[in-house]
Amino acid sequence: MKLKSKLKFASVFMLVVVLSGLASPLNLGSSFKQTSFPLLPFNSALGSSWNTAVTCQPLIVTVRGILGSQENSNGGATFEGGWNESIPDKRSIDPPCSVNGKSTFVQIDNVILPSLTLADECGDSGYSPQIPTAFCDSTGNIEDPNDHTFDPNYNMIQIHTENDMNWKYNSIAYPDAPVGVPIDIQGFVNWDPWHLADSWHSYSGWELHPLTAWRLSGAQPLTASIIFSPTSPVVNTNVYFVAAATGGTAPYTYKWSFGDGSTGTSAAPIHQYGTSGVYTVSLTVTDSASGSYGTSRSVTISLPAPLKAGYQFLPSTPLAGTTVTFTGSATGGQPLYSYTWVLGDGAVGSGPAPTHSYISPGSYTVTQTVTDSAGNTATVSGGINVLSSSPPPLMTQLAFANPSGLDLSGTISWQVWDGNVPVNTSCPCLLNTTKVYELNVFYQSHPIESSIFSPQSVVYTTVFMYPHQSTPNGYVAFNSTINNFALIEQLGSRLVFIATATTSEGHTVLVKVPTSPISVLKDGVAYPFTYDASYGLVVIQTATLTQWDIVFGTSSQPPPSQPPSNQIGSQCLLCVNTIRTMNFLWLFVFSALAGIVLSLVFMMVAGRRRFGRTRSEYSRRRILR
Repeated sequence: MKLKSKLKFASVFMLVVVLSGLASPLNLGSSFKQTSFPLLPFNSALGSSWNTAVTCQPLIVTVRGILGSQENSNGGATFEGGWNESIPDKRSIDPPCSVNGKSTFVQIDNVILPSLTLADECGDSGYSPQIPTAFCDSTGNIEDPNDHTFDPNYNMIQIHTENDMNWKYNSIAYPDAPVGVPIDIQGFVNWDPWHLADSWHSYSGWELHPLTAWRLSGAQPLTASIIFSPTSPVVNTNVYFVAAATGGTAPYTYKWSFGDGSTGTSAAPIHQYGTSGVYTVSLTVTDSASGSYGTSRSVTISLPAPLKAGYQFLPSTPLAGTTVTFTGSATGGQPLYSYTWVLGDGAVGSGPAPTHSYISPGSYTVTQTVTDSAGNTATVSGGINVLSSSPPPLMTQLAFANPSGLDLSGTISWQVWDGNVPVNTSCPCLLNTTKVYELNVFYQSHPIESSIFSPQSVVYTTVFMYPHQSTPNGYVAFNSTINNFALIEQLGSRLVFIATATTSEGHTVLVKVPTSPISVLKDGVAYPFTYDASYGLVVIQTATLTQWDIVFGTSSQPPPSQPPSNQIGSQCLLCVNTIRTMNFLWLFVFSALAGIVLSLVFMMVAGRRRFGRTRSEYSRRRILR
């Protein structure tokens, strides 16, 4: 073979090796980590893996489908009553798609991850190859919010999930799932029998480990419910209704039928019934996409209780010559009410809050008469002692609670003022019973309550604050009297609540949140707000109260609008599989070296043969000479 032909042969050989590298399925570069992220778009078709490191086809199931309905002695799910098959190695980056003919790779839609532990277990020196401690399992129990089969046993609607450290080490793990928002998940079914006594593992061995991928769930269906207060309304008094609408596409429109021929279109209508009886209240909510949802609820209207009168006065031990303020109250009967007063020293008064000054010390009998709109009357009498000099100060304690009786003394701050002079910010404290003090209550340095009081052994103050679970120590606080409050959703990324008040005056709403809101919606429409970053408070000023929807990103993992990027390694606009790329590069280098070596060998062989022929020719010519 001529030298030129041999060089051509070497070139062809090198090209064949390179082309083989392009087509080769061999994973010669498995010791190199990927710097791209194996993602498919979030709108991947159902029945396909969203993580390209997984080649299995998922079986779409439910949490109940994996756990089954058989409870163990601790209230968790059993192996035999559940999926009954498990992958053999929970840390494997290539677990089997099925075991004994049963799929191990599953997809569960519309679940919630209430909380997430970012570093449950870090590193595994016993695994082969060893996993460095820089890589940790992220764990949490996902739950099916629509499964009430075993209420109130939440262990049977929860399954443990782990974003595995070995998948993170090999750069094929998804970012951690967001907390508190509806998501769809994919993962491999694993049974870990070492956690049957662990509450954080729902007293069950079942888990999705590894959790391979997640995506935000699709739009939630439109639902609505009716809330009203008071819970035992009476004839000719206000009944405060609220439409609690979620899902669908906001904003919403409302259509009410109150069961007595009256209708309404407000999100929070107020209605009165003229006669007692049981009424069926119907509500139809329509969203902006023309979806609708109807619901109804029975309301029992009772006859009013008998009219009852009452009053109080301040200060509690007045001095002669000082002003006494009386405050009347009435319950039952038929509102509206009128008040008349006989003050015991020949003076009379009218209205709900008359004032009077007694010239001389002594004991006086005060009589109040209340008349309702139906002409019914009720009378109450009591004594008042007017002093000539101040008695010793009284040790006074202040107590704060919300309408449900929840103690708020450790949550709020307060100040006591005597006119324009601040007196105390902590009690028990000694106060003068002949005086009237002003009490100002604050939540996170924002005023929410102001009232006057006269010292007593214990002064009770109602503060309209309600706890929520969207953030630790979260509260919704109001600066006005609330007659109806309900939490609709309290997730890690969204808080929805309803409130109505007895007055239509301006209101301040303070909401403790985990981070600055993305939006605040009032009845589904964007509403202005301010964010106090120093206290993590949303501050809302509004003329009316109704349904509020506050959307904020979670502090641990905000829900992405695009497929998430990898947690480890650089970001990439056009990501490729670098294991395949490394295979090609190594084969390219190998083929180039092989081609060079073969070319040198051919050249050496050809050179030796040419040298031999030259030497023979030289010897032959010498002999001829």
